[in-house]
Amino acid sequence: MKSVVKTLSVISTIAFVVGIIVTAINLYNLPENLIADSSVLDLSNIQEIKPALNRSILIISIVLATGMAALVLQTVISVSSSKDNVVYVEKYKSDKDTSSQSFENADGEKFDTSSLTQEIIQKIQQSASDTKEPDKAIEFALRTVCNQLEASQGAVYVAKEDNSRRFIELRASYAYMKPDSQTVRFEFGEGLAGQVAKEGMPANISAVPEGYIKILSGLGQATPKHLLLVPVKDKEKVIGVVEIASFTAFTTQQQEITKQAFGLLGKQFARSSEKIGVSEEAFEHFEDNSPIL
Repeated sequence: MKSVVKTLSVISTIAFVVGIIVTAINLYNLPENLIADSSVLDLSNIQEIKPALNRSILIISIVLATGMAALVLQTVISVSSSKDNVVYVEKYKSDKDTSSQSFENADGEKFDTSSLTQEIIQKIQQSASDTKEPDKAIEFALRTVCNQLEASQGAVYVAKEDNSRRFIELRASYAYMKPDSQTVRFEFGEGLAGQVAKEGMPANISAVPEGYIKILSGLGQATPKHLLLVPVKDKEKVIGVVEIASFTAFTTQQQEITKQAFGLLGKQFARSSEKIGVSEEAFEHFEDNSPIL
């Protein structure tokens, strides 16, 4: 039915345009046609009625031009509306597909990955399966997320509990100034990262004070103004904290990307936690270059 209506619409539009052209030609040649077809009218008579004739031709021309303009405008509006509807439908389908996206690992565990691209998921999963070192997999995920967010610095802390003493320890970093021999560790509730670990809630901080975080390169140094801290959870238990610094503000979408990306690495966090040794001396913090207080 729609195809028949569309065909009739095209035919009627063509007929209307052709009719306008034929009418315009007839109006232009009307004086000569009247003289040729009439035995009463001659050139002198035509000159007398020409003003009235010209007015009629003008009115008819305006009406035809208005109809043509309305037809063209209606066609443009129809095409534009059709494109908008297509874009809306595609966006709706895309949003719907994204909102229901989830990942299931070999153990049957499901993870919300609605904010992640398939490329990020594959990279993180591939790295986790290829390496036997959990810290390497976590570090790769951190680098992947920092590149995705165009962040300038990042750190991942893994949670550990010993004799009812809960703390987080730095296990992976990105553009972070810390010698490999140094240990950075915070108890739950200590500093920003420790507070996020204790509360289990993310923190999105803007207007970081000058010198609070240092980014060094061969061209000099600068201080990022934005800091994002996201807890990594296994169900309701905090198993780590991700800290990322950037020169631009973090969006809610980027916060979700961070949360979901590291949520895929629950086993790596658990294995990294098992490798953390515990001693009183280990609680001495490397504070000078730490991105948190």
